[in-house]
Amino acid sequence: MSLKEYRVYVIGFFVFLMALVQVCCFEVIAFASFVSFPSSEFAPNAVNRDGSVIVGRRSSKAYIRRQDGSYVFLGELSSGGSSTARGVSGDGTIVVGDAYSGSSNEAFRWTATLGMVGLGYLSGGTSSSAYNISDDGKVVVGSSTNSSSYEEAFRWTAASGMVGLGELPGGFNFSRALAVNADGSVVVGESLSDAGFEAFRWTSSSGMVGLGDLPTGSFESKATDVSADGSVVVGTGKTDDGNQAFRWTQSEGMVGLGTLAGGKTSGASAISGNGAIIVGVSEVASGTEVFRWSVSRGMESLNSLLKKEGVQLDGFNLYQVSDISEDGTVIVGLGLDPDGKVISWIAKYDDGFAGLTTFEDVNRSLEDLSTLTPRISGMSLLTLRSLLESQRYSEDSLTSFWGLGTFGSDYEFSGDDINGYGAVGMTHFWRSGWSFGGGVFVGNTTVESSFGGRQNSTLVGPGLFVGYMPEPTGLQIKLGAMYNYVDLSLDRAYSNGTGTTTSEGDTDGYVLGGVAHIAWLFALQNTFIVQPFLQYEVQEIKINNYEEDTGPLPAKYDSRDFVTNKTRLGLETGCLVKEDLTVSIWGAWNHRYEDEGPSMKGELIGVTSFDYGKGQIDQDWGDAGVKLSWLPEEGVELTATVGFAFDNQYYAAPDQYIQLGFSVDF
Repeated sequence: MSLKEYRVYVIGFFVFLMALVQVCCFEVIAFASFVSFPSSEFAPNAVNRDGSVIVGRRSSKAYIRRQDGSYVFLGELSSGGSSTARGVSGDGTIVVGDAYSGSSNEAFRWTATLGMVGLGYLSGGTSSSAYNISDDGKVVVGSSTNSSSYEEAFRWTAASGMVGLGELPGGFNFSRALAVNADGSVVVGESLSDAGFEAFRWTSSSGMVGLGDLPTGSFESKATDVSADGSVVVGTGKTDDGNQAFRWTQSEGMVGLGTLAGGKTSGASAISGNGAIIVGVSEVASGTEVFRWSVSRGMESLNSLLKKEGVQLDGFNLYQVSDISEDGTVIVGLGLDPDGKVISWIAKYDDGFAGLTTFEDVNRSLEDLSTLTPRISGMSLLTLRSLLESQRYSEDSLTSFWGLGTFGSDYEFSGDDINGYGAVGMTHFWRSGWSFGGGVFVGNTTVESSFGGRQNSTLVGPGLFVGYMPEPTGLQIKLGAMYNYVDLSLDRAYSNGTGTTTSEGDTDGYVLGGVAHIAWLFALQNTFIVQPFLQYEVQEIKINNYEEDTGPLPAKYDSRDFVTNKTRLGLETGCLVKEDLTVSIWGAWNHRYEDEGPSMKGELIGVTSFDYGKGQIDQDWGDAGVKLSWLPEEGVELTATVGFAFDNQYYAAPDQYIQLGFSVDF
């Protein structure tokens, strides 16, 4: 075969290889299920504003359960004493409840800085409990025994300490504060009056005022929540059929909200910040269901509203409502999944737009996206190192046209990080030992994440390099720099009832990279070489901010920047096994100087902000491989390389890759 025919063959093969890299769809499946907790392990009592923090009791101790499934023990007031967390601030940073303090229970307030701090008792009292806390965490409400040994509602602030709120007139000595408005100025709960147990509303100017009861049935009412401005109170009153949810305003008084079809009883649990939407639980013919009430539409089953919009709920039991967002579109609570395990759920309903998922699933979907930056870094790393492949010693002045195609993955070429890229370029060599060249690099990876989500990343950009190898042995210096434009199409999937849904977004970014390589080549025999080398690599990765525009729970993400510096120290050996065939083997140790990965911040729109802080990142790992170089004709080289990374974590580099290449000298 002539040199011209070889060149046509090699270039044609590489064109096919480049096309294969671009059209192949690499599918990597990493499905996940609920990260739930059995009710026997953790008994939840309250959920914060966005549902990311659940507080309750575990093994007779107060605990926080965070969005990522981890537990935080809140401590003790007395060694070995029991405790229960009952309320949490809007942002989840302050928890209240009660704990055994040596002889009885005592209300506590917990922060990460101070830990569990007892709030004491009313004057002359011996026990107390905190039931709720204002959204800003500054006001705690609950009840304490007093000098008369009866239970009295209290309001606590850091400035005033615990202050008793008294009781309704005419009744037996009892009152209990159960909720407080956003700024702590309005407290609601229950007290005994001359008529019986009665809901109350307290302000500093009016004192404790009874709200009455529903018109029929025995007298009994209780206030459970209050709007942000304190003007609307919700709770449960009594009718001839039993308990019924109510809504109270100054102008209308207490008004019953009725029940869902087939039921006789109901109870209101929470109210939106603006007072327009109320949620709670109602009896139905088959048991109980969560309801959503509005002035215009009355009481409706949340299950029915979600199912009407296509959310599959077979097997779910939403048995408790914990909170509702300021605008009434996001509802959070507790329930059972189809396996009978307790979950915290989040539902979104906005007149025709609906969804229901769990916080565990939202967390899993967001965690998938937090790996984007290290994934892109690892993908670009092979591209950066390939700059060195086109540089070699040449005793003649010539120009070489070259190409590379690479596929990288884990050890089975399946999993969660398959990628491929191709490159073409030219290098000019001078007799003085200098070489200079450049190329265009393009890469793509498509990763399937939790619940069938998809992350597609495309990298494209130029690279330039310069080399100095004055002799076939001895000193070798290679330098390279690269810019990759990164295009990202990201489909974040999460559960929607028993089905799944996606929120989609597109963004872009870039990778800037540089590499410096110094080596000394020893020829031990005419057919055997040894080459120790030291390599320094630097990358800057940026992903621009973006916002998802589909799905019931879209998110928006802040931009992310990450700079990483690595040193690679290794040894390469080569053996000329035939006149036209060389086999090379290398091994290297890699060290990254940064000990933390990039963070990912943003907002689950209308629900909560999130901050996946500095992630774990691999600092030390090894790589090794084998390279075959075949010279079928003078001026033509074909190469095949298989490389491996070992002790490699957090997407520091592809675990394995195969690289095919060619060069043709002119």
